[in-house]
Amino acid sequence: MRRTLLVLISLLTLAIIAPGAAVAKRGGTDRPWKGKGSGTTTVDVATTPFPGSTEGTARFSHLGKTSYSSQFAVTITGPDSFTIVGTQTVVAANGDMLFLSFTGTGSFAGAFGPGQTTDTTLSYTVTGGTGRFDDATGTLTGRVLGEVVSVVGATGTGPHTFTARGKISY
Repeated sequence: MRRTLLVLISLLTLAIIAPGAAVAKRGGTDRPWKGKGSGTTTVDVATTPFPGSTEGTARFSHLGKTSYSSQFAVTITGPDSFTIVGTQTVVAANGDMLFLSFTGTGSFAGAFGPGQTTDTTLSYTVTGGTGRFDDATGTLTGRVLGEVVSVVGATGTGPHTFTARGKISY
């Protein structure tokens, strides 16, 4: 009886001293995560929803200097508003990858063409990865600012910048 009580007290003491181990996700620890970067966006307005893509570079905590690429679709929802849905791959300097899906809403100013600007708020969900991010999970909220600088046919291209923050577990 005395031995059982001693074991229970020891276990309770360990749970109080190290609560992080008790609440951490299996195989990972929740960590703050943030990043910022820039790149190029391309959107084709010939079909609806408008398909698009991005490529760029960023710096993220836990990944360092990265490259990223996205595929997405934009649906116009009002005279100056839209929704967006897509996927993104982020590649760390060592080659480890993170896979994300995202949805968001945004607004645009000006007619489609050089000088049009966009302001988009995105919610990202980590859907996995490779290497140390094999079973990664997490969420990010980001803001993307973009501008159309050239149009060829129905395809607009221009620079974008973004900031994002959230939590990741791996």
